[in-house]
Amino acid sequence: MEKEEDIFENMEFEPADTRYEIISMCNQALSSVEGFDTGMISKEDAFKIREIKRKSLALIDLHIGMMYDENFET
Repeated sequence: MEKEEDIFENMEFEPADTRYEIISMCNQALSSVEGFDTGMISKEDAFKIREIKRKSLALIDLHIGMMYDENFET
């Protein structure tokens, strides 16, 4: 895991400002891992792909729910 932590050490991340941006980023993350055959990669990498999918879907659900509440709930 030390190698992976070193990769992200020097990276700069820009915060997402709107729910639309967050949903868009999550959609891009889902699209980027969509074609992977988890049977052909290591268990650790397959776990990472499942986590990306799980977290992206959770964020999309959260922010769509917030947008719905803002627009349709009274």
